[in-house]
Amino acid sequence: ILRSDLSIVCGRAEFDLLQGRFGIPSSKLAHNALLFGEADALAAGRSRGFDKRANFCTIGNFRHKPNHDGVHFLRHEVWPKIRAALPGARIDVYGAYMDRASSELDDPEAGFRLRGHLPNLARLAQYRVLLAPLRFGAGVKGKIIEAWAHGTPVVTTPIGSESMT
Repeated sequence: ILRSDLSIVCGRAEFDLLQGRFGIPSSKLAHNALLFGEADALAAGRSRGFDKRANFCTIGNFRHKPNHDGVHFLRHEVWPKIRAALPGARIDVYGAYMDRASSELDDPEAGFRLRGHLPNLARLAQYRVLLAPLRFGAGVKGKIIEAWAHGTPVVTTPIGSESMT
């Protein structure tokens, strides 16, 4: 980084880490937050209003450890609390490369459904909320960007929100 004219970092957390821990001068760093154009955001929000949406979802490749851990954490720790508050709630979990332990989390009676690969991300617009229960990981979170792009609200953890502002 010090030999470069400028390094573009994807999030505020990385920017602060490089400055604070490694002493990289701010003149060597540029924060490149991902933004959607106003027209895109308005179109996504208008395409399907919140009252016409239903249920929760989450997405992520199961070979990626933060996603794998997040789904198991969601099923065992988070989802029971949501179902206690919203007994009829359902979550659709999308992700390729599901292993046996993950596939056994599918529980229709608990409203926890494993759906496999999501071939069309536009389906995110049918959900009320995307849950992103990430407990570790770094960088920009694709699942959050995709939800925002489709006008879907996101509930995440502090780790999930890193690099997203």
